[in-house]
Amino acid sequence: MADQFLEEKLHQIEKAVNTTVNAFSHLNAEQLNYKTDPKSWSIAQCLDHLMVTDKQYTSIIKKMVAGTYKPSFWAKMGIGSKFFGNFLIKTTAPIPDKKGKTIPSFEPSKSDLSADIVKKYKTHDEAWRTLLSQLDGMDYAKTRLSSPAGAAITYSLEDLLTLLANHKERHYHQAMAVMQSDGFPK
Repeated sequence: MADQFLEEKLHQIEKAVNTTVNAFSHLNAEQLNYKTDPKSWSIAQCLDHLMVTDKQYTSIIKKMVAGTYKPSFWAKMGIGSKFFGNFLIKTTAPIPDKKGKTIPSFEPSKSDLSADIVKKYKTHDEAWRTLLSQLDGMDYAKTRLSSPAGAAITYSLEDLLTLLANHKERHYHQAMAVMQSDGFPK
């Protein structure tokens, strides 16, 4: 790969995913679906949320790779792109300074997830990183896109790659907190 920035982000994602898989692959369905309280997410929901989030960006990334990407009006204008990029990077920091709330389109499944969620997450991530690696050579700072959360929310591809990598780490830490909680089933 020619691009050091992309290589670093892909390595960060791979490291976070491998750490996650190693930490949770031995857990059973009861443990993976355990919640510290009814409003919190289980380990399985953290993993499901990460896959749901990645899938929200799949079609736009595929268009970028194919060279058919057309930025929205808002992305072309770039109004607030730096603000939104910085804000999202801060809110997806690997070590959260406070709990956040996601938008409905990024919500994980509400029901119990099967024990193979960790395997699905690993398989998903391998395909996801392969797709992202095809962005090699793009102008990450100048390529802007609209968020799946709303067309007027725009940020650079550079910011997206940073927040996606941070996001994997953030939810690893969230899932670890669940596993280390007092009531976690043994």
